[in-house]
Amino acid sequence: MSSIVESLADLASQGSVSLHEPADLFSEAMLEVVLPADHVRVLARSNGVEAYGGYFRLFGLGGEAAIELRRWNEPGLWRHAWHGAADGYLFFGETAWGDQYAYAGGDPGGGVHRLDAFSMEPERVAATFAEFMHTVFLPNARKPADELTIATRDRLGRLPLAEHVTFLEQPGGGRLEGGEVVRMPAVAAMLGNARARSGNVAAAGAPLPRL
Repeated sequence: MSSIVESLADLASQGSVSLHEPADLFSEAMLEVVLPADHVRVLARSNGVEAYGGYFRLFGLGGEAAIELRRWNEPGLWRHAWHGAADGYLFFGETAWGDQYAYAGGDPGGGVHRLDAFSMEPERVAATFAEFMHTVFLPNARKPADELTIATRDRLGRLPLAEHVTFLEQPGGGRLEGGEVVRMPAVAAMLGNARARSGNVAAAGAPLPRL
């Protein structure tokens, strides 16, 4: 099995992932966050990764990226709107729909969890970061299993890091299954999903891809 960094380099040469400058491993940002060694090695190659046209992301640490790991995890940015459902996790990546990839309880040894974009319900998807990369991130970089993600990229094109895709919010709030998929600023999308979850309308909780 090739290394994660080698696989990312191969995918970058094919145009399937976008890589960036290496992270400064001795920066204040890197020293503030505890990450598994495999995760640090990826950041040492590229401080943030976007795959499949921006529909899968690993956050960078430090710098001016549109979504930076520490800023994205600030309680007052978007997670407060989930009234505790998003607490206790360190979010390090996501899908364009807003599904969050995270370590639980700040413990990277506890496996990788995916938190659903519309409910923040957690699901353990890998025992380690390396397993997550080999079984979740890299396969989706090549071709997502979910047809809606493929169709959305075909229609909306590449997605900037600062944006998500989501179902169009209906008058009064909420998102309807099968509704129009639109691009939206990432924070606004996460806040809108939280409003829908709060039960403002009966349509809260439109299903999103399980990736």
